[in-house]
Amino acid sequence: MNYDRFIDTVSGRMKLPYDQAESITYATLQTLAERISGGEARDLASQLPKPLHEPLAKRQEFAEPFDIDEFLNRVWQRSGLDAETVTDGVRAVFTTVRQAVTAGEFEDVMTQLPREFAELAPVPVR
Repeated sequence: MNYDRFIDTVSGRMKLPYDQAESITYATLQTLAERISGGEARDLASQLPKPLHEPLAKRQEFAEPFDIDEFLNRVWQRSGLDAETVTDGVRAVFTTVRQAVTAGEFEDVMTQLPREFAELAPVPVR
């Protein structure tokens, strides 16, 4: 999946303009990078379009331990969107990441997060 398609997909899921989808995508990925290990952030970045590597770049290797509420708060602060939009936007980004990377890579990311994060990445209905 290329960059424009990734952002368009997030935008379509959120029913918001491209620029807001881009903002929530960057904020979500940057916050995710803080919550997972440096190695996992690099592995995830390697399967995403090149412009999305930057928000996944880490300054330290360790994962910061914070819960889903803090995750959403950090995304909210970074994106400048309202709280309801942030929650829906994070779900849209996680769902698009799930679609853009291998199942194994997505599972590797999710195993580094507490179970409560599963609500942000619902399993697709088949």
